[in-house]
Amino acid sequence: MVQSVLAEHGVVLISWQHERIHKLAEHIFASKPPAPPIPKDWPGDRFDIVWVFTPSASGRWGFVQMPQQLLSGDARSVLKQ
Repeated sequence: MVQSVLAEHGVVLISWQHERIHKLAEHIFASKPPAPPIPKDWPGDRFDIVWVFTPSASGRWGFVQMPQQLLSGDARSVLKQ
């Protein structure tokens, strides 16, 4: 799956289990981890945040967490590193 994602030339959305999303992200950026680093844990009660990875010319990935704030009760905070 990661090879397919990296071969795309546009936006790719991946939905995955909280317990394993950190490992999936590690496979995407391989030896060039993003700055800032991704959180190691994703709380089981958070369904309101999206991680955005952006490739750069240097080969290092950019990383931003985007709280969705679509539903009543969605948090404005991001996950802690």
